[in-house]
Parts: sequence; structure tokens; C-alpha cells
Amino acid sequence: MNASVDIALDKTITITFTEAIYNTTDELITNSNISSIISFTESNSGGTPVAATISYDEINYVITIDPTDNLKELQLYNIELSDLQDADGNLRSTSNTTFTTEDTTPPTTTFVDPQNDDTNVSIGAPLEISFNESVRKLDNTPISNTDLESIITFSPAATFTATINASNDGILIYPYPYLSSETEYTITIDPVEDYSGNEQIASSSITFTTAKFNIWNGNAGDNDFSNSANYEIGYTYGAGVLVAANEPLMIISDDANIPHLIIEPLAKVTIASGTTVTLSDELTIISDASGSGSLIIDGTLSVSSSKINIQQNITDASQYEFVSPPVQGATHASIGADGAIYSWNNQTGNWDSQTTDASLNPMSGYILKSSNDLLYNGALNRGSFSIDAKGTPKNSGFTLAGNPYTASIDWDLIASEDKFNIKDKFWIYKDGIYANHDVSTGIDTDLEGDASLIPSGHAFWIQANWSEGETVTGTLSVNETYLAHNETSYLKSGSSANEAIPHIKLAGIHNGVQCEKAIGFTPNASEFYDDYDTPRFFGFSPDAIELYSIVEDKKLAINSYPELINNMVIPLGYKTRSSGTFTIRINNMTKMEDGLQVLLTDHLENTVIDLNSEGSYEFTSEATSSDDRFSIQLIGDVSTDVDTPATDDKSINIYSIESTLYIKVDNIKNPEYTLYNIDGKLIDMDRLNPQSLNHIEMNGQKGIFIVKVIGDGFVTSKKVVIN
Repeated sequence: MNASVDIALDKTITITFTEAIYNTTDELITNSNISSIISFTESNSGGTPVAATISYDEINYVITIDPTDNLKELQLYNIELSDLQDADGNLRSTSNTTFTTEDTTPPTTTFVDPQNDDTNVSIGAPLEISFNESVRKLDNTPISNTDLESIITFSPAATFTATINASNDGILIYPYPYLSSETEYTITIDPVEDYSGNEQIASSSITFTTAKFNIWNGNAGDNDFSNSANYEIGYTYGAGVLVAANEPLMIISDDANIPHLIIEPLAKVTIASGTTVTLSDELTIISDASGSGSLIIDGTLSVSSSKINIQQNITDASQYEFVSPPVQGATHASIGADGAIYSWNNQTGNWDSQTTDASLNPMSGYILKSSNDLLYNGALNRGSFSIDAKGTPKNSGFTLAGNPYTASIDWDLIASEDKFNIKDKFWIYKDGIYANHDVSTGIDTDLEGDASLIPSGHAFWIQANWSEGETVTGTLSVNETYLAHNETSYLKSGSSANEAIPHIKLAGIHNGVQCEKAIGFTPNASEFYDDYDTPRFFGFSPDAIELYSIVEDKKLAINSYPELINNMVIPLGYKTRSSGTFTIRINNMTKMEDGLQVLLTDHLENTVIDLNSEGSYEFTSEATSSDDRFSIQLIGDVSTDVDTPATDDKSINIYSIESTLYIKVDNIKNPEYTLYNIDGKLIDMDRLNPQSLNHIEMNGQKGIFIVKVIGDGFVTSKKVVIN
């Protein structure tokens, strides 16, 4: 019986022995002294005694416990037997047996906020319903978020989304876009049952009345909070304010006392410097698949931390989302996530699981899966924050940072000293793949529009200035002067304001998921891996095909070369997690010569496609990673007669004798060479020893070759003939 559950409330308990029993003083146990060896309590040994008649059948050796009253529901009980022995002195030590009684009462529904007959209820804040135990539908199946749309009704009708928490005892309802102002509503939830099958016999409902709200539309065009013409039907003092989705920026530049401030998705509010805004009731920032509302506080905001509601939309419950808390004191449990949360340990290069009560730190990034939208409550993060970017052989220099604010961080506004010893680029996860913003090249992959923005509530990767085998520390510091308003969510769109180098942007496409790969050209780049190259982060999307090139064993999303050489060939790899039909195409060509041909060779199918004229190439593949199935050949009006004189204060000599190439280098820092055949195919590359005559064996290769030597502030090329 130990640890049994669902024991009947009117249960009579029996304990049977196989022989006569004695206490430790050799006294025979009889019906008259049975109570001396047994106790019956709630919870555990030493708990509250339970009134009961205890008897003992001395013939059949059976103890009977008959409770005076029915037992309590869902109560843990304990029966303790003292030390006992048989007639031969065989000892039975003290034992405790526990059991839990059954549940016979239907669950109770509680409307937490609002409550029945409440007035002045917010038109946009979440509504909360709770139960005293876990609940399910009357057909014994779990309640899903989709089910809630039919289980819950409003009168008059209102559109909404809703989520049920992981323990199935709490519901949050999000009006969408918002309830009507100054309206009496009745909200009803259908009967449910608990997991013991106890059904509610009737629906539960309350009636409440919403507050008066001023609806901002910004039609006056001056962004002025105080201008009555910027509201749908003028401004009423003492009423709440709702800034409608996608409407123009609101600027509050005069002190204001407002009961409610609701900022809808992609709506924008700035509290100007020197201005104080006092909210007597709530601040709610709403999020959906299009993005989140944003708030920039250059002045002062006074509001109770318990009245702050910051939503974060979860776009896909099956995918990991990269998040960061915009409030103080957030935990796994408090934000409503119903899946595990992990943080990146930049010392070990591993993911660490977060306990439900562990604090989620501002400016740290986390990954999670959740079928619920997240809801952050607490004091807003204000002021400056920083995070160390560790570079070790275990993590390749990567750290998962997070945006701690209620508006976007504009990466390009961050001062160089606040990007101490970190690369001037970031990666952000969206739609199952990683997009990246690279200041060095001005190239962004899978981003359009304002790509330097990192939206509120999002985590992003940064990389220390790390080289193989090193251990380094960089620091990223941010403050509120680096903020801009949200333009999107999960960077579904965005583009760089930086001047981009000439480049070609390819895209791999499968099942509507696109992933870009860029090839750039700048004299500042080398043929080796450097700051003008950006590693490929592989995502989790089952549909993506992720393209890359390889330099020094590193798979790259952006690969930059010192120059474009006619007929140069660049191997193109790809990775996909599923089989199917895939597409490769040119997305755009920026600052490239007119007439440049981009040929894609499929070496498996022995097929060559002109992507300029054909537009795209379709192929089939299993789930795989291939480094060499494809290559890109660039053909255009690019001269191969590349003899270029060296700078006057440099000294270099390139020549060949029989099958050996010689390169004499003087007064050039960090010299490197690359060797191409006459068709532009890369043959070899390596670093050169300065102040030395370098010998390069051609190992039987003959013909005309192009040798290019580059160094700090120096580049030259020359044709040589190897016989």
C-alpha cells in the first residue's frame, strides 16, 4: 500500500501479520494495547493526528483503522508502526506507510484579473484566469492554445489569442487588437474537468467594464502626444492611451499623468529628455508575429513594477527561440515558458539548462521552446549593461548576448570603444536560420531594410577577436543612447546602412525558407580567413538549405577576396536537414561589372547553369552536408594582364626557374601570396617570409600562372611561365 494514490475517502485500513506480535519489552500486543504501537497522522510522521478507532483481531493478527470522519481529498496520510518482534525475538523495525486520498471535487475557476463587476479595465492588457488544479477538456484530452479560442467567449464578441500554462492551471487572454473602450463585457469559459475526471457542471463567467482610452493614430503628423488631432476622436484627459499598431511615432515631451499606456506591435513611443510620465495603472507592450511595440525613455517613467506587462511573441513552438529579458528579476517560471531554457556557457562552449527559479540576467541571451507567448513582469532594465565575450579553443570566441531594452539596439550606433576586442558583426536567429550583419564588408545576409537593428527581447551572437589556440576576452557595452525603435521582429526584414563592398549574393531556397551566402571583393581582404569573412552559423530549420564556401577549414556565410579575377572558381558547399528539391539563385549583385557571368556547376550531375540568364537552378538532394558538389565560376570583362608595379618604397621580385617559383619580399608587412592558373582557378596560397627569398615548388605543373602578393597596404600581381 505504501505511496498508493486515489484512496477512497471512506476507506477502512487494515494491516495483517502472519503471527502474534510483541513490543520490544516482550509484551504481547492485544486489542487493549494496540494503540501504543501505531499512529495515524496527516502528511508524515509527527503530523496532525487523525481521529480513528483502532482495533486488533488477536486470532487473525489484523489491525483495523476506522477513521471517525471521511478522510480529506488529495491529502497525504502516514501510518507509523513502532518496533515489533515475534515470539522468537525477530525484530521488525519502526516503519512508515503513506498514501494519498482521491480527488472527488470539480476544479474551481477564478477570474484573477479582471474580477466580476470591475470597472476601468484596460482594453489591451492580458486577462488572467486560474484554476485550483490542473484541468483538461471534458473528453479527457489536454487543452491546447487553439482550443481556448472556442472554450472562451466574449459578449459582445471580441477577437483574442490565449495561452494555457505548462501546469494546465492558468490561462492568459490577449485581446487582439484591443477591446472597445467604455464597454461592458461578459467573458465566459466552458466547463472543464480535473485529471481525476471530476467535471464542472456549468460554465463560469464574469462581467466587467473597460476604461476610456484615447486611441493614437498620429494623423496630425507632428508626433506630439499633447496634440488632440493625433487621436481618433480627440484626447480626453484622465483616460488611458493606446498607441495603435504601425502608427507614427508618439513623442511625449510634456509631463503627463496617465492611468494606462498600451503600445501595440510596431507602435513607437519616446519619452523625451526632461519629461516625466506617471502611469497610475499599467504599462503594456504588445507583441505579435509582425513585431513588438517599442518604448524609448530619454526622460523619466514612473510606474509600479507590478503593473508592467511586456509581451514576447513566440512564432513557432517547434523551433528554438533566442530571447533576452527586458525586465529585472525574470525567471523561467515567471515568464510563462512551458519548455526548457538554456544559456550558452562561453567558458566551456556548452549549453547550460536553467532551473525554473534561476534569474534570467539582463544582456544575457537564452534559447527556449514554448507553446506560449512570453510575458515579462517587473521593473524595466534601464542604464548601461555589458557582457564579456570570451574567446577560447572551446567556443571559437562566440558569446550569446541579449538586448536588455524595450527598443532595438542599433549596432552601428555603438561606439568602437564599447565593442572592445570583439568583431564588428553580429548573428541573429530568425525563421530557423542565422542572419548576420557585417560592418567590415557592409554585407548582410538574409536581412533587408534596417539590418543594424537588434529588436527588443532578442538574443544575438557576438565574437571576440579570437585566433586559433588563443584565450582572449572582449566586452560589448550598451546604453540607452544606442537605441532605435523596433521595425520588425526576429529580423524578418532589415538592411545595412553601411557602404557595402562589391559583392554577389546567392540564395538557397527550400519550402519557402531562404538562406543567403555572399561573395565580396575588397583590396583590404586576403585570400586567408580574416575580418572580411563571416562564419556560417548553421540553424535548426528542417527546410533550410544553407550555402557556404570554405577557407582554412572554416565554413563561411560571407567570403571576401582581394580582387575578382576572370574565370575564378569558388567551391560552394551546402547543408540541408531534409531531402527534397532545392533551388540556388542570385538574389542580387551589388557594384559588380556589367556583363559579369555567374556560372554554377553541379559536379554530381555534370551540369553548368548560367545563373544570370537561367535565373535559378533546381536540384534534388538527400539530407546531407557537401563541401564540393557545386562551384561558382565568375566570367567577365576582368583583365588577366595583371602586372602591377609595387609601391615605390617596397621591394619585391617574382620569377621562375624551371619548376620553382621564387618570390623575394622586402619591406612588406604580413606578406601573403596566391597562385592562379590562366583560367583564374586558385592553385595555391600561403604566407610569405618577409626579408627572404621564398621558394615555391610547382610539383610538375606547367603553363602560365598569375602570382599575386599582398601585404599591409600593398598588392601586386605578375604573370609567370613554368616550363
